[in-house]
Amino acid sequence: MELWRDRYQTERFVFEGREAVVVFPEKAEEKRRWALKTEYFTAFQDLEEKLVERGFHLLYLQNRNRWGTADDLAAKKRFADAVTRKHALREKGVLIGMSCGGLHAIKQAAAYPEMAALLYLDAPVVNLLSCPFGLGACPTAIGENAKKEALDALGLDMSGLIAYRDHPLDRIGEVIRHRIPALLVWGDADTIVPFAENGQAVLDAYRRTDIPFLTQSKPGGDHHPHGPAEMKEAVEFILAHA
Repeated sequence: MELWRDRYQTERFVFEGREAVVVFPEKAEEKRRWALKTEYFTAFQDLEEKLVERGFHLLYLQNRNRWGTADDLAAKKRFADAVTRKHALREKGVLIGMSCGGLHAIKQAAAYPEMAALLYLDAPVVNLLSCPFGLGACPTAIGENAKKEALDALGLDMSGLIAYRDHPLDRIGEVIRHRIPALLVWGDADTIVPFAENGQAVLDAYRRTDIPFLTQSKPGGDHHPHGPAEMKEAVEFILAHA
């Protein structure tokens, strides 16, 4: 159930054949800021609700798949451009990425840095060899259906996956080059997207820079539930750096 169904005006429409949603705050903040949730729109919405409460518009566009293919990234850029023009919003927004949504957020920011003011990455999938293919610490956490889904979406077989060089891991350097602030949330007992094989790469990359960066760990936390460990700190970081 969407947290704002009865509280906020919500516009639902079709954009280029895809489900699209814009949630309007009761009063838009003066900076006309917005956030785009990159996947799983109705899941774990606490952070988005806090941002809408603060005057952010919230955007969502349905993906063809959850593996960050170029057509989905390009569609989100066109969608964001159309919505920001129509509603006089800022050019750059917060990209909210949870799990595979984090995969999308990293690749979106790398491909279209002109639309990314800040990344919120929550247990992000960064290395596909880890998730969904389970070649690391958690080999049985993701089922065979997810593996087939990913290969089909990317047009690969397992041999092609070995040589694949478009993991989010391969795009973090581009995000860093454009100095995009980030907030990273992770559980240290994640059995689906192990932090050491995924989020750790984001943490290491940002710690070598002076780019605004906040990390929140959840001791004993598994992959779910998503959401900031410290909501107030997370919202204040976004307000300060988006």
